[in-house]
Amino acid sequence: LNPDMPPEGEDAGDHIVRKYGISREQAEENRQRIAMIGGELGVVFLGGEGRRIYNTFDAHRIMHWAREQGAQTPLSLALFHAYFTEGRNPSDPEVLRQAAESVGLNGAAVIDILGSDRYRQEVRAEEHRYTAAGIRSVPAYIINNTYLISGGQEPATFVKALRQIAAE
Repeated sequence: LNPDMPPEGEDAGDHIVRKYGISREQAEENRQRIAMIGGELGVVFLGGEGRRIYNTFDAHRIMHWAREQGAQTPLSLALFHAYFTEGRNPSDPEVLRQAAESVGLNGAAVIDILGSDRYRQEVRAEEHRYTAAGIRSVPAYIINNTYLISGGQEPATFVKALRQIAAE
């Protein structure tokens, strides 16, 4: 069991404070900064009050399947919207089915996968690979299987990092 995994449905603010050892005020400042950056990019984030943290293991199983269908990015965006903008539970089978259908995937296949062990081993193997690479939170970006950019960053930070990587 992952010690960083929050209790199902834990308050997002409580989870951030506990996981990163920061104050409620720091957590709120970070949330507001991320919401501001998102807003500049056209992404709406639900406010902090009442937002929950969920176990996304099943969502990752569905994402693995969506990758095989060539629809991982659209499904990822649909699930991000469902969670961050609408405050929906990304571990709820109905949310997963609806998100899949919204990007043209077969909703019945989603329910079949969730009722089985399909993709469990593959997702656990990916989880172990990323943990071994030092990833402890998301977002995390691995460039050329070598460089890690961790955390929500402003676009200028990515530009600078990518320029440094390209220069090497």
